[in-house]
Amino acid sequence: MYDHKMKKDEKLSLKDRMVGNLSFRFIGAYMQVLSSDIYDKTFISKKGVPASPTVFTGTFEAFFYISDQIYINVGFAMTNQSQIPNTPFFSIAYGRQ
Repeated sequence: MYDHKMKKDEKLSLKDRMVGNLSFRFIGAYMQVLSSDIYDKTFISKKGVPASPTVFTGTFEAFFYISDQIYINVGFAMTNQSQIPNTPFFSIAYGRQ
């Protein structure tokens, strides 16, 4: 943990400011399949219907920095394709300097 008494005009480095930080991130992708011959044969839904040629995927993540070396990450990955399950995830990361 960071244990430092600051002087009035002293500024913290980015590493020291991350402690206790809660950050969010959303990443998305959009794709339109134009030639669907192979795509239709490969991606068939459970009901036998070809998958949508419009594909959207996204990931929402939250990061909580416990210290400048340890953070917790939780998130959820999703897509509009029924063949790919939506998936929650959780991790604890440690980095040494």
